[in-house]
Amino acid sequence: MVESAPRRLPKYEWTARGIGQRVFAAGFGPILRMFVKLRVEGRPDFATMGPVVLAPNHISFLDPPILQLATGHHLTFLMTATIFKQPLMKWFFRFWNAIPVPESGAAAAALKVALRAMRSGRPVVIFPEGGISTDGHLKAGRGGVGMLMLKGKVPVIPVAILGTFEVLPRHRRWPRRGPVTIRFGAPIRLEDPAIDPRTFAQTIMQRIAELQQPPTK
Repeated sequence: MVESAPRRLPKYEWTARGIGQRVFAAGFGPILRMFVKLRVEGRPDFATMGPVVLAPNHISFLDPPILQLATGHHLTFLMTATIFKQPLMKWFFRFWNAIPVPESGAAAAALKVALRAMRSGRPVVIFPEGGISTDGHLKAGRGGVGMLMLKGKVPVIPVAILGTFEVLPRHRRWPRRGPVTIRFGAPIRLEDPAIDPRTFAQTIMQRIAELQQPPTK
């Protein structure tokens, strides 16, 4: 029996919203490149790899759009619910299919939506630090985020974002020009389902830290 070729995932859904997202990305990408000289290393083939979670460090408000530009595929972001309080931002993130996650209290509804997104075949982005670093350095991974990744039961790709803190740190209103590197690591596959979520989160942070080091020649 000849196995059929895997279905290729389109970069964006062929729906009214998906077409709108494609148009927005096509227009916003050149604007980002006015400020950022982007270098992408180790980008996987998202069209054929199936469900996956991207776990990047978080050092700037630019991280989501830069990561979106670097992948070329629509990404579903998990964002803290406080960002959704501003009407315009709420409209945009819902337009982009972002998932609001409460900073405190029950997050069961967000968890269900995130798990459905993970298993739909689309790349899902979870910042394991749970927020933006104020000094550009890695913070500890949160156990709750580690638990979400474990429940997804899909490969987790650590991602190092380098340079966005210099272009647009948290305290700065407007970006300055500068180089940015997005470096994708090898997928981390779940081998021990009983692993502690906090331990799993720290494993991911360790892999991100390794990716931040200059490549050996």
